[in-house]
Amino acid sequence: MAHYATLKAAVKAAIKTNGQQAITGQVLQTQLVDIIDALTAGYQFAGLATPNGAFSAGDNDVAFLAAQPGTYTNFGGITVASGEIALLLYNGSWTKQSLPLVSRLTRDMGFNDTQSVVTLTAGETGKYVKASTSAATANANFNISAPVEIDACTEVLIKTGYNPSDENHASLDISVISIVEEIERTRTVQAKDDQNRPLYYVVVIDPETGSETVTEDTTTQDTGYPVYTQETYTETRYLPNNEDRFVAIPDSGYYVANIPQSCKIAISYKPGVSDLDIILVKHGAFANLTSQMFTVFQQRVVAEAVAYIFSVLDAMEASAGNIGDVQAGIVDATEFRVNGYPRVLSAAGAPSDALRPAGIPADLPWDGVPAFVGQEYLDTTNKKFYKAFGVSSVSDWVLQN
Repeated sequence: MAHYATLKAAVKAAIKTNGQQAITGQVLQTQLVDIIDALTAGYQFAGLATPNGAFSAGDNDVAFLAAQPGTYTNFGGITVASGEIALLLYNGSWTKQSLPLVSRLTRDMGFNDTQSVVTLTAGETGKYVKASTSAATANANFNISAPVEIDACTEVLIKTGYNPSDENHASLDISVISIVEEIERTRTVQAKDDQNRPLYYVVVIDPETGSETVTEDTTTQDTGYPVYTQETYTETRYLPNNEDRFVAIPDSGYYVANIPQSCKIAISYKPGVSDLDIILVKHGAFANLTSQMFTVFQQRVVAEAVAYIFSVLDAMEASAGNIGDVQAGIVDATEFRVNGYPRVLSAAGAPSDALRPAGIPADLPWDGVPAFVGQEYLDTTNKKFYKAFGVSSVSDWVLQN
């Protein structure tokens, strides 16, 4: 990393005033120092950073590009998440600026965003899901797993330990993987007490007339008048996964299912035969879409086209803060800001460090001093208008009326 202060000191030491009426040493020295100052303005790109990389501070502001996940110990301890791409900025202290478009491209185009293993547990024992009826069918050799939460755009890898299509299983019409649909319903049932005994209404019999009166009191004795109540329950239904999204890997015993949307799934497996650990591989959304719509070669063309679009968007995003000269007939905007500060400030009183104007973002400091020359300030209480003619002190606000 260049140390520009050292370079400027060398220029000043070697080029001095020579007493000649020409291009004097002082003039040349000043020009060279100004050139160095211009070169060091803003952040200087210093290359790629790695979690274990080294950094030596100089006198200029620097920016590193970081793409590897981990903690960047020598870069202020900044953490970069998996799939994230960011700029690590140093100007005496470290900050991170994520590049969302680049990170989104990495995520959406990625074919192995995250991978995890889920161990199946039994939901219904002695049953499997029959594909043609979507019903849990009795068979002592099978279990239906408890529902497993699946994110959208996930590939599920299952080792069944058996071939659902061979002669021993074909007649069973097994749905190895099923979508679980849980529906909340209500039904009328007889009420029970805290010991699970049925409840009945108490009946009072008039000893003279023998007439019966049904009261609102309850008892566990069968009076012939049961107490009914509404009960909420969850009905579980199994929907077979589409055949075109469930394929076998030849001679491996593995089956792969493509799950395009978030849902719950259940696996019909054989205890002691099937591998209870299933592998979940999450695709990027675009990768998942192209894998279903295009061939491998078409995917590459589409991916390159999308990558180009993202690169254009990134360039537009990067230049948004410096768009150069703009000419327009009409500009209709809610607010103009300079370096984050509103063009026009307002508060109930004259400018001071104790009175923070409305509209200044919470992360920006305020000490009463103008943020830039030309900034305006409205004292809404006293109907006074101030304009900034400097950025050194509160007195740089000059009253205009």
